[in-house]
Amino acid sequence: MPVPQHLKPSPFTDRVPPELTEEEWLDVAGQATPEWVTGTDREYRAFRAGVGMIDFSMLPKWEITGPGAIAVLDAVFSRDVIRLAPGSIAYGAIVTEDGYMMDDCTVLVYGADHVRVTGGNWEVEEVIRLHLLPGTELVELRDTIATLSVQGPRSR
Repeated sequence: MPVPQHLKPSPFTDRVPPELTEEEWLDVAGQATPEWVTGTDREYRAFRAGVGMIDFSMLPKWEITGPGAIAVLDAVFSRDVIRLAPGSIAYGAIVTEDGYMMDDCTVLVYGADHVRVTGGNWEVEEVIRLHLLPGTELVELRDTIATLSVQGPRSR
């Protein structure tokens, strides 16, 4: 499986069929991502009518920790993070100061002082940093957390 040399492999690269050629890999934020694994038609049907998996390891993941972590996220997220119980995951949008949608993201609430945001737009970090409170920290974790998303109407 010839992953292009200039791209970083995913944590799941070893599970991709070895018959893929170098031309069948995409550059997604510097990470090698296969265009397909089992075939585009089969994968489309799986996601629409059954269950499929997709590697989202290339997405940026930010953790906000410290007192006020939820308040920081509430300032930029389209949903009330303060109302989410620990262990909850919510889907919504990161918005700019003037209310424009910047990225759709998921938010995982660990507790009042620890949340994780997973999105696709690296500029989200700049928006979050504008709202950091004293004692809060923002750390990007893409290279330390692999993400395999299970999707489709039979995903549960």
